[in-house]
Amino acid sequence: VQLLKQREEVLQGIMPELQAMIDTSEVKPGVRIYEGTDGLKLVYEDILDTLKTENIKILYATAHPEIFKFLPKYFPDWLERRAAAGIQTQLIMPAESAKDNVFQEGQNREIKYLPVDYPFQCSMDIYADKIAFFSFKGNKVYSIVVESATIANLWKQFFRFVWNSLPKIAPLNK
Repeated sequence: VQLLKQREEVLQGIMPELQAMIDTSEVKPGVRIYEGTDGLKLVYEDILDTLKTENIKILYATAHPEIFKFLPKYFPDWLERRAAAGIQTQLIMPAESAKDNVFQEGQNREIKYLPVDYPFQCSMDIYADKIAFFSFKGNKVYSIVVESATIANLWKQFFRFVWNSLPKIAPLNK
């Protein structure tokens, strides 16, 4: 009887951990990886579909003009469809891209630029409970979509902090 009581105490002590292992009510983050321009298109369609379905009118994004190299016809069309849906974009870009005039204010888009000390060669879109990362390296493109309310909210907070810290005009090159 004493041995059974000791075992019961041990089991009672680890019961919360055991329950946590089998608790399926918790939503776990999901990750999808795409390769190539077809993958890019799938992710951009998901962005637009998700924002429309959930009636969200803001997209937080960082962008690099490299996207036009990979999707020269598709991406301008997608931008028009996003604007027509009434979705506002707050867009952060690297300072060196300001001279290219690829992305311009208007079409429901505001732009701010990171200082030249912070160049980047990828893009990120934060939408609903998802974050899409786009990596451009040479002739390769990869897209990664992370779906998690907790992670997306953290990235939205970082984005808003950076957005509110940046000036409206592009910094001068050194």
